[in-house]
Amino acid sequence: MIFKRFHVDGFGVWCNKTFTLEPGLNIFFAANEGGKTTLMNFVRAMLYGFRSSRSRHGPRYEPLRGGKHGGYLEIQHDGKTFRITRTEDGSSPGDLQITDESGKELPKPEDRLTGCLNGTSRELYEDVFAFGLLELQGFLGNDEILKAGMATSGIEPRGFQKKLEKEGDKYFRKNQRGKSRKVHDLLADIEELQTEIKHLEERPKDYSQLLEERESLKEALVDLDDELEERRDKVKTAEMHKNAWPSYKDLLNAESALEAFNVSTGEAKTAEKIHAQLIEELAEKERELQDPENNLQSDGASPRDPGTGKKVKLIGSVALAFVGLALVGLALWKQSWPAGMAGMVAAIVAYFLYRQVETLKEKEDNQNKAEQNKLQSVKDQLKELKEKYEKAWLIFNAKANEQEDVNDLRASLENIGTKNESERLLVDAQTAVETTGKDDSALNKAIGRIEANMAQLEGDVDLDTLLLKREQKRTDLKNAIEMWVELKVTAKLFGLAMEAYEKNDQDSIVERASKYFSIMTQEAYSQVLVPRGEQDKKKIQVEATASGNRKEPNELSQATKEQLHLAMRLANASHYAERCVDLPLITDDILVNFDEDRAKAAAKLLATYAADGHQVLLFTCHQRMVDVFTAQAPQTKPIRLSPSVV
Repeated sequence: MIFKRFHVDGFGVWCNKTFTLEPGLNIFFAANEGGKTTLMNFVRAMLYGFRSSRSRHGPRYEPLRGGKHGGYLEIQHDGKTFRITRTEDGSSPGDLQITDESGKELPKPEDRLTGCLNGTSRELYEDVFAFGLLELQGFLGNDEILKAGMATSGIEPRGFQKKLEKEGDKYFRKNQRGKSRKVHDLLADIEELQTEIKHLEERPKDYSQLLEERESLKEALVDLDDELEERRDKVKTAEMHKNAWPSYKDLLNAESALEAFNVSTGEAKTAEKIHAQLIEELAEKERELQDPENNLQSDGASPRDPGTGKKVKLIGSVALAFVGLALVGLALWKQSWPAGMAGMVAAIVAYFLYRQVETLKEKEDNQNKAEQNKLQSVKDQLKELKEKYEKAWLIFNAKANEQEDVNDLRASLENIGTKNESERLLVDAQTAVETTGKDDSALNKAIGRIEANMAQLEGDVDLDTLLLKREQKRTDLKNAIEMWVELKVTAKLFGLAMEAYEKNDQDSIVERASKYFSIMTQEAYSQVLVPRGEQDKKKIQVEATASGNRKEPNELSQATKEQLHLAMRLANASHYAERCVDLPLITDDILVNFDEDRAKAAAKLLATYAADGHQVLLFTCHQRMVDVFTAQAPQTKPIRLSPSVV
């Protein structure tokens, strides 16, 4: 890959500036704060996106002097030219577009850019291909040395084997928080499902048992409801007995008074017969009365006729006697002595009236008008007596109908015996109702619980669903175990590949690093040594040419250590170019700590590396470094950046 040009629309201090590049060595010179480091980060941003505003790896380089954040980078790859354009769109990496030489926008720009970089990650690119003095001073460990050789397969060795082991541990081991891993969780799920399946297999038996219990309780509830209704009736009866007790006491007192008149039930029946006879006689007398009246009106008969006056007076007396006897009969039926006394008084009055009529029969009244008046008076009396009789008879019948209920109540009260006994029976009946009511409520609650359990059984997940879940869990368990085996095998194979790499590719990288390091140190050191295998934790070592002594990086001077790190990066970059993709090398003032001789030697090495077909972009703020490089590559024309340009 070759960078042909790049245009900055707005990035940090840069605004609307285009730079054209050569395929070999390119030198950028600028004073402090001249924007050289900003340009190096612009190239990084075009390839991998803008940094997040919260990134710990550097600023986002928002435009300070206008322009839209971003720009484009024009590259040549596999003989074709592409323009990579990235601009701000509110997202962290920005909006990416890739066009071909004709200006046609290509689909799936992210995938196409990844293809151009051959899968090179941002971390690998910034460690090996685009670094400044700060990165150069950092320790380049064994993993960094392995990157170039492993990158051809798209795999970075840093942490890869540990990642495989960590993924494998997820299936069996527990983490520090005690969280279970996949295989253990799946086994627990299968065991739980098995328990539920067993429970559901027994569910029909449990359901039938609950059904039988419910039906039994419902039958008991029906019986209890009947018993409750019966006991409520007893409460009503007891309350009636309690309320009737005072009336019953009055009845007993009345009976005692009635016994003094020596009235019996037989006499009452006799009174009833007399009542019937009186009715008949009354009807007969009315007929007899009707004939004389008619004769009187038609023939003008004299009212002084002794027969006529006698009949009238007799009828009045007999009617009054009838009423008296009716009251006696009614009193006997009601067993009420005051009514009986009234009847007797009426009978006595009738007797005296009768005697008066007899006396009047002996007297003669010759006045016709007086006789007619008396006749009308008797008729009025007869009408009034009939009305009183009919009213008394209705009362008599009503009382007779109530007598049966009174007799039943009387029998109940006689069985009770005392008022205290009636109150006790009422309390007992109320207590029985309360107890039965509680039993009824308890049965209803029991039935409710049983029906709730039945509903729960009916609503449970069906057996087929659980069986399907169990089979799915078993399949997941099988897949988890297979994945664990794959991870373990992959980790093992990766370890073998690492060993093979250390024997072959790593040796090639270390050999190149030894050559580069010897050139830059002017053969003060002859060899770079890198330990193999994870079990060897020793750092990189270098061997002095003269003494053969070996030193670790921390035993070297700062400049010599930087020279070692530069040699390792150049070795990785050249190896990566042969095995994967040739990417431009970008450096920012990496030789400032070198002495003059070693700076010249390093400049010659980089110029030779560029002459071998690799593109190199050098950024420096030191004129001395420009002179050193141009002395080694006279054809190179430095690109001078000044505040006026910025």
